[in-house]
Amino acid sequence: MPSPAPTGPRRRHRSRGTNPCPRRPDLLLPSRTMPRLADHRLMTAATRCLTMSDTLHSLSQSELLALALEASRREDAGRALAYLKEASARADASPQALFMLGSEYAQLGLMDDAKASMARAVEVGPELAIARFQLGMLHVTSGEVDAARAAWAPLAALSADHPQAYLAAFHQGMLHLVADEFDDAVAALGAGLAQNLENEALNHDMRRVIDAIE
Repeated sequence: MPSPAPTGPRRRHRSRGTNPCPRRPDLLLPSRTMPRLADHRLMTAATRCLTMSDTLHSLSQSELLALALEASRREDAGRALAYLKEASARADASPQALFMLGSEYAQLGLMDDAKASMARAVEVGPELAIARFQLGMLHVTSGEVDAARAAWAPLAALSADHPQAYLAAFHQGMLHLVADEFDDAVAALGAGLAQNLENEALNHDMRRVIDAIE
């Protein structure tokens, strides 16, 4: 004989895909009429429901850049973009933030956004040689050779004792490449590889250019 059906109220089970945050997270916050010792679980839920935007606004430029670097290292492009867009949108946006944002856009194939952010980095920090070099590379990738030459032009003045003097050799190699002077391009890019002891990622990219030539 089957057991009788339960007569009490049935409990509703939350599905795994249900959003645990209420539509009004502020409803979980204690009002003046509520006891000071609010239910710990409710307060925890309210904290979890804070938007990322609220968190971003509370972070300094240096904190945003550090978090963006960590997110990029973990290949979390979404979080890296969120941190960098917040840093770049502020009045005190640094050329480093704009450069990093341009790099993230380039990784995602958003070339127009990448060029715009790199151009802003060069405008805000004309001394940031790596941003100038990468802006030229983005122009070359887009077939904008004249724009690349204009972006690279100041790199020719980098002195031999400049921390990024290797960029002068790399840019010279790229100028030879766009002029179809392949032997000279390989020689100049090779010289840049020998000088660059700090940026292995850039060396990797330049080796790929050399391999494509040869």
